[in-house]
Amino acid sequence: MIINFNKNEIQERLNNLLKNYKIDWVKKCSELTMNWKQIINISKDNLCTIGGHIKNHYALNRLSEVEIIDEVMGANKIIESKIGKKVEHFSYPFGTRNEITKRESNIVKKLGFKTAVITRYGNIYPEHKNYLECLPRIMLTEGFDIKNVGKIRKNKIVIL
Repeated sequence: MIINFNKNEIQERLNNLLKNYKIDWVKKCSELTMNWKQIINISKDNLCTIGGHIKNHYALNRLSEVEIIDEVMGANKIIESKIGKKVEHFSYPFGTRNEITKRESNIVKKLGFKTAVITRYGNIYPEHKNYLECLPRIMLTEGFDIKNVGKIRKNKIVIL
């Protein structure tokens, strides 16, 4: 799986993985993502908040604390320079319990974000107020159906 690739070899391994299919994955990513002009434009809308991520898409549990801070703060610096606003919210890459533990959430918490979301499906409840660094989220994916949102049962809050 791509998530298990070593950060020093990920580009080479992706190139090798996709070369037989004649896929330029860098170009395809550019086609599928928003460009800076679009991001800047949407950031001007009061109903939109641009949150942070990381410079590269590594699983944080495979990085040292210094590398995590560099990835997160480096991405924030780029985003803030483009949109002219402070990044106050964060979304973990690969935010499942396999990649985000208490160590990673504590590092992100120390960076001062108002909130951070993991990739565990769920609603947010008042009990989450003490765990703003690991909030569940409802991801809008291709198969997303708004009718199912109300069917999410109230589970115990996510505590890493």
